[in-house]
Amino acid sequence: MRPNNLLAWFYMVLMGHLFAVALRVFMIFVVVIMILIGIFSSINQTPACAQGFVYSKGLCIIGYDPRNK
Repeated sequence: MRPNNLLAWFYMVLMGHLFAVALRVFMIFVVVIMILIGIFSSINQTPACAQGFVYSKGLCIIGYDPRNK
């Protein structure tokens, strides 16, 4: 095995490991954000806030309803 093949193999393994760790951190971050969105939308259980939760891409804005501005 030539040294450049060995270096390429190490680089591939290292990049694969870093990609797996980054993917795992990203999935944990997404799950935490979804849980926080669920908590905030369950705290403010009003229909306007539910509409605001739907229309503002995950933000629960109290009393926000785009249909009656």
